[in-house]
Amino acid sequence: MHTKQSATDQDRHSAVVVGVLFLIALIPFMIGSTLYGPSTGTSDFLESAFPDRATVTLGVLFEFVAVLAIPLIGAFMYPVLKRYGHALALAYFGLRALEALLLIINQAKVLSLIGLSDEHLNVAGSDAAQLQAMGDSLLRETDQVFALYVLVFGLGALFFYAVLYRSRLVPRWLAGWGFVAAVWMMIGNLLGMFDVISDADALLETIFVIAVPLNEIVLAFWLIFKGFNQAASQANLDPAVDRTPINV
Repeated sequence: MHTKQSATDQDRHSAVVVGVLFLIALIPFMIGSTLYGPSTGTSDFLESAFPDRATVTLGVLFEFVAVLAIPLIGAFMYPVLKRYGHALALAYFGLRALEALLLIINQAKVLSLIGLSDEHLNVAGSDAAQLQAMGDSLLRETDQVFALYVLVFGLGALFFYAVLYRSRLVPRWLAGWGFVAAVWMMIGNLLGMFDVISDADALLETIFVIAVPLNEIVLAFWLIFKGFNQAASQANLDPAVDRTPINV
């Protein structure tokens, strides 16, 4: 009984921490991309990145706060997920760590646009054209890295929500929403990678993405105020309960 109670208390603590980390991973990320997007995501980015360097740098710093929170979600979920399979728990942590690494690479590329913009504003003629070509190439690389990040994020989300759905640690409607939202976002990302939709299709991008942050906000507050389903959590601590690893 004492062991079950201790595990339940630990789960409650983990749920609160994970809920807070979801908010930290989401909100600064959205603020950061909103700050630097207008300066680095338009056709004249080499004209604006250096003059707007303070805003771009601040945006990247906001995103870096999110980067710090992302692998911590996997770390604090590990003791909960490992009851459903050690490999699954490690895979989820690994995918979240890979997410953070890809975002750091992307942020470094965004910051490098500032220096390239500075050079571009101080040259003319063929040198300016060469720098423009370099900038276009760098921007394509940031798009490719971000697209890969979205795929890694989506795969991790599928693992995560499949376990939540099967285990009933949170209401199934909430876990199912997250799973479907992740699939829908990955479809949109693949359409973008194959140029079926373009960066100019802002409305379509929003349609494919919006369900994910909405779900994460609801999930975060659920974990903070409700925690994991206590009955489901305690049932999995019972030796009589089948602990066959969940396959996703």
